[in-house]
Amino acid sequence: MPVVNREIVLPVPRERAWELITEPSELEGWLGDDVEFEAAEDAPLRVDDREGVVEEVTEHERIVFRWGDSRVEWKLEDAISGYEGTVLLVSHDRAMLEALTSRVWVLHERHITDFPGSFVEWEDQSREREHAAAVAAAEEESLRRLKERKATRVRESNTSDQRSALRESRRRADAAEKEIATLEEQISRLTRLLEDPELYLTRDGTQKSVVAGKELEEVKRRLDAVFSEWTAATELIEKLSTEQVRTPR
Repeated sequence: MPVVNREIVLPVPRERAWELITEPSELEGWLGDDVEFEAAEDAPLRVDDREGVVEEVTEHERIVFRWGDSRVEWKLEDAISGYEGTVLLVSHDRAMLEALTSRVWVLHERHITDFPGSFVEWEDQSREREHAAAVAAAEEESLRRLKERKATRVRESNTSDQRSALRESRRRADAAEKEIATLEEQISRLTRLLEDPELYLTRDGTQKSVVAGKELEEVKRRLDAVFSEWTAATELIEKLSTEQVRTPR
């Protein structure tokens, strides 16, 4: 029986490659115009008007068809992993990237970062950066609320008792504003650090990102507490000022 060998590179994960050689609809055009079979040993096979049999099946590795004097063997091999050179893979297929990549190039702000790890590992690091970005967005919202509150302040009381209370409330509000500004600067610094892709290229960098993430959460908690103190002080200022407006001199 004549033997013809042909090698085809399928740029897909092994599960998809197995479907391509075991689904009748996928083999139409390769074996014949009309193909019917089940991927099981000794299962009947029909190729156009010829009858045959599925001779051998090794799940996700090998399947053999025979009809008349024809015998076709399909065998899957990991072409990319067995290749001794370098394969530059560009794809939108997430499953393929997760299955095949061992190094990732990332284009970030006109700069290419060479990440010495798999696509799955890169995605894990990306989730950490997204968390840092979410924290930064929340703090921007807090700052916006703070500015809105400052815009609603009214003039201080002229009475002696209210003037003393207003001075103390104003002092507390000013102190809180200064601390909020310091905390915002810390959050900005930590966020920039965690958003830098090159931070995650080494083990020391990854450990540093964990420490920075914990510090970011602690600063965020402190900012929430100080913001609450500022809110209480400004609300008291508004209340005392309103009462002074209603009190005749």
